[in-house]
Amino acid sequence: MDYFYINQSPQLNQRWPQHSSVPQNHIGVARASGFVGKRGHMLSDDDDEDTDKYFKKLHLSERRSTWQHTKTRNPLSVSRIAEYCNSPMLPVGGSEGDVPLKYNLEQVYVLIRHGDRTPMHSFRNHPNPTLGCHMDQQLFSSFSPYLEGYLPTMMAFQGKQHPASGFKNWALHPNHRICDGSQLTGLGVLQHLQIGEFLKDTYVHRWRLFGNNFNARKVYIRSTEYSRTYQSAIAFLYGFLPHFNLTELLIERSSNLLMCSQRYFGSSCHCPVIHALKQSTDRLASFLIQNNSQYYYLAQKIAAVYNLKVPQLPWASAMMDVFMFYACHNISLPCNGKGQCIDWMVLDNLWEHLDQNGNRQVTSDSTNLKRHRLATYPFLYEIVQSMKSYMHGNPTTKLFLYSGHDVTVTPVLTALGAHSGKWPPYASRIIFEMYSLRRNRQKKYYIRLLYNGRDITNLTPFCSSATSETLCSFEKFSNFVNKDSLRRIGISDYKDACSQGLQPSENK
Repeated sequence: MDYFYINQSPQLNQRWPQHSSVPQNHIGVARASGFVGKRGHMLSDDDDEDTDKYFKKLHLSERRSTWQHTKTRNPLSVSRIAEYCNSPMLPVGGSEGDVPLKYNLEQVYVLIRHGDRTPMHSFRNHPNPTLGCHMDQQLFSSFSPYLEGYLPTMMAFQGKQHPASGFKNWALHPNHRICDGSQLTGLGVLQHLQIGEFLKDTYVHRWRLFGNNFNARKVYIRSTEYSRTYQSAIAFLYGFLPHFNLTELLIERSSNLLMCSQRYFGSSCHCPVIHALKQSTDRLASFLIQNNSQYYYLAQKIAAVYNLKVPQLPWASAMMDVFMFYACHNISLPCNGKGQCIDWMVLDNLWEHLDQNGNRQVTSDSTNLKRHRLATYPFLYEIVQSMKSYMHGNPTTKLFLYSGHDVTVTPVLTALGAHSGKWPPYASRIIFEMYSLRRNRQKKYYIRLLYNGRDITNLTPFCSSATSETLCSFEKFSNFVNKDSLRRIGISDYKDACSQGLQPSENK
């Protein structure tokens, strides 16, 4: 996606679930072989051999292109790269559920970005290295006996999705011999398996979100129309649910990357104004970064390695998309026949330019804020309405899972006032927790917002004065979504704005 953001957040877990509807003799004990001793610490340059073994166990086959490559240091020893890649070697952490037990957890809303994927872009005349996407059971079992259960479960349910599923007969996990472009990888599967298990420990075991009896009616799931988001949702659910039966789980398809529900907004989900505002912000971003002399020097260096001219290069975020593929999969960065190479300093410098632009958009681009507030209004409105429905006696659904993209996560963070301007890493998560507390025979409701395990409730414009337990009254959240979020950017009604159009405000 054409965003100018990069982000970093440590996550990923070391526990594995033991459940499914497949006979239990398929389920292995949750201990990873090979890398169990390496989890939880940042890799050093001395860990190259172990890293190579790790990727081989994931059956990720690398095809070198006809030009040369260099390996100057272990990519996962660079903290920023490691955090963006979200290596499954790192433990999942987070403060989800860190609330006093006097409260009751009522509902959880989870918005995820898909896991690690192959690149969407490439350099002219230089195809990306290929990656094996066939998840061989024996090889995966050598990485973790748990996968002995995951893969048979996926094969058992293939073609047996819920009769009304919007993804009938879709592949449940990456299963091609060679990954196509923009396809979920084995790393992406592992990321969401681990995050799902981490959150299960918090919400299902500790807070007993589903009570004593789980059934599929307690879960609502929606995914965009891409295999990488659908398969990420499946992996997350396998790790999270106390009982996994895909035939019982209805997964809705969203034709809208912003999770706009046609049930609430109909044809207004297609809002040309949002696209116009995006074009305005993208033009300014492209102009500023392309006319930065330091960036131009960096682009010249990159172009020389690829034997291209600067105007022939992909845009900055597209180049980063390609380079992160190399880094996240421990593939040596490229060199040409003259010995000119892409090195880690190039990546650091490129990230600096992208980050500066992202920060500028968040802090001083009023059009960018208007775009994201308008874009996310339907999604946030739906969450508020679902919470209200629960409060008024419809307590069935306890978990809401939305599986999307960076361009789904970024607007929500921006609209909530909690975005740093950096690109959300693979397998990012935004979580809305809803709690209740009885006071004087009255039940009061509170919400708590988290991004990649970090509590961001007091960063929001509507709840900077949260309670001492960092909880925010539901009324404040509801008023922000229904009234203030649009009013503060000069819009009185979402549908009218989309149908009548807006003039993008001047960027400052």
